Amino acid sequence: MRTRTLTQLIADVRARADMEGDGHVTDAMITVWLNQGIADLWDMLVFSDPERHYVTDTISTTTETESYVLPDDFYQMRGVDVEIQGRRYPIEPLQFQERLGPLTDGDLAVFGAPVTRYQVRSSGIDGSGTRLYFDPDPGTHTYRIHYVQAPQLLASGTDELDGVAGWEDYPVEFARKLALERQEQDSSPAHAALEQLRGRIRKMASLRDAGGSPRIADVRGRNNLRFRSL
Repeated sequence: MRTRTLTQLIADVRARADMEGDGHVTDAMITVWLNQGIADLWDMLVFSDPERHYVTDTISTTTETESYVLPDDFYQMRGVDVEIQGRRYPIEPLQFQERLGPLTDGDLAVFGAPVTRYQVRSSGIDGSGTRLYFDPDPGTHTYRIHYVQAPQLLASGTDELDGVAGWEDYPVEFARKLALERQEQDSSPAHAALEQLRGRIRKMASLRDAGGSPRIADVRGRNNLRFRSL
């Protein structure tokens, strides 16, 4: 793993763009471009390997409250479990067509597990409005959420990016391209480097667990929670 600080990444961009000491392209501009490149890299990694930035957290619900704030670093939901007597039972996502109708007889609660579904709603301009919604009432329980973290944001000079296998070159080339374009210089070398990096990252990111081949998941009994616990 190769980590680079924001200060080092800015220096890398300036060196590759031949812009050391160029006051027309400020460090603040480069920081914005680097973070945009990191977000692009993040999406490629998450698409190829959703578990790469996968974390869990818990939410405590109360009766007659259906909406809850998600963690600040929330990006994409992977799943929700309800914790009952030391066991976890998966909760199904709420489909839009289910919003007005009762759940079926096959969805009866067992072991005290509530009959409910979940849905991620809203966002807000800065993402702070993203909430977890339950329907029907989730009751008073603890729910474990499985989600993908939001892209890393570099702000101070000592903030670090883990490039894993040289992938920190991607945001550097991304920022280099935008810096050259701002100065109306030829950005084709940076564009070519980005395309090459995209191909390598997409190929290798999906092979992090090369020994585990895809297989069909057994979810029998998942809808009524009778045959599966975690």
